[in-house]
Amino acid sequence: MRFSIKSIYFQVLISFILIIFFTLAISTIIEYHTYSSQLPILFTEIRTKTIAQNLSSAYTRDNGWDNLDLEIQRISNLDSLNTLDESTQRIIVRDSDGKTIYNSFLNIIRIENIVLVEGESQFIIDFKTSKAVGIVTVYISQDYLLKHAHAYIIELLKSGIYKGLITAGIAFILSLLFSRRITRPVIRLTEAAQSIDVGGESNKISITSSDELGRLSSAFNSMITSLNSQRKLRKKLLTDVSHQINTPLNAIRLEARGLSDGLVSAEEASHFIIAEVDSLRNIIYDLDWLAETDSGVYTLNKVEYQLTRLIDEEVRRWVHKAEAQKLKLIITENSDKLPPVLIDVIRISTVIGNLIDNAMKYSTEGGQINIGCSLDNYQLIVSVCDDGPAIAPEHRSHIFERFYRIKKSDKPDIPGRGLGLSIVKQIVELHKGRIWLECGEEKGNCFFFSLPVKILIS
Repeated sequence: MRFSIKSIYFQVLISFILIIFFTLAISTIIEYHTYSSQLPILFTEIRTKTIAQNLSSAYTRDNGWDNLDLEIQRISNLDSLNTLDESTQRIIVRDSDGKTIYNSFLNIIRIENIVLVEGESQFIIDFKTSKAVGIVTVYISQDYLLKHAHAYIIELLKSGIYKGLITAGIAFILSLLFSRRITRPVIRLTEAAQSIDVGGESNKISITSSDELGRLSSAFNSMITSLNSQRKLRKKLLTDVSHQINTPLNAIRLEARGLSDGLVSAEEASHFIIAEVDSLRNIIYDLDWLAETDSGVYTLNKVEYQLTRLIDEEVRRWVHKAEAQKLKLIITENSDKLPPVLIDVIRISTVIGNLIDNAMKYSTEGGQINIGCSLDNYQLIVSVCDDGPAIAPEHRSHIFERFYRIKKSDKPDIPGRGLGLSIVKQIVELHKGRIWLECGEEKGNCFFFSLPVKILIS
């Protein structure tokens, strides 16, 4: 896998690293401010509880307050070893009646402008009776608390930074692995798409997960399958179209030469040439339709029209060709009472004509083709049914795909480009309708298409 600053792998990796960095920085800042605001109060409360515990022990030992001054002096001497003395600490003791029996503020000769933090008052307990005999309140200099709190915070932060660096290192290694795992399918998709752009072909990519990227890879593989199939079908179409254009052109050329040499009459030649020109026109019509629908600029010229009338016109147009092939065209369920429908008459006539022509191609000699129209739940449904061999199940799901053709062993030379049913489907769907196929077990194929109608209820 190629690595560059502009690659998605590098961008995802940098994103992970930035997330880790900002997370550690924000957590460190939050911890610092939390410790700075809470530690002075916490230290004062801890100090108050410690003094209350010592005074409770002294009161229980002496059965009273006789040695209170000595006990506080002892506590102060111990504190002086830790730089906590009367200049930074004040103690007030009250008995159970609320009377002040000790106040270190009175012992200070030189008054300084010191900001004190008051700790939460604690009870002094007589351990013999388990009763409260007094209350002690401790005041500690704010400068002293901040100094020692900052020192403590720095030690905590140092420890946190070391842990954070270890965590960041582990997270960096994990981000390398996860970044590679996340970006690998995207990079494969990009390389596969580039191979399509350069060479026109691409192989499927491997799917290693079932998440969104896995589904994206699966969709890409489906697209590749479809593109490869369409590429083969298009190549086949070009071959077929080339053959079908050359065939009428050669026939016209031979007929014109025969007319020039006096081998055929003008009437015979003109009739034959017109038929071949019509064949060429149909090919061009199909190609024009593909170009228009693929570009998305095609519009329908809709008018209200009686669909049963259009069916009658199409059957009359095809009846002579059907008789030549010894086939019968029969109109069934065609009622004049059916409501008109808003359609592009030329395009819907193309739909009916293509379905009839398709049925004639695959019907057996002496067969019958039934064309009907009926109303069902505000939908006009047209059916074109033949009694030929049923279309094999493996072909039915592909029958409306562009360029898809069914080759029959008994009719290997059936003309066609595999576009008729695809065009029919597009026209019907442009009219907000749908088309489907129903087949018998052994014989009989029915193509149905529906068109929406508006019925006025009085």
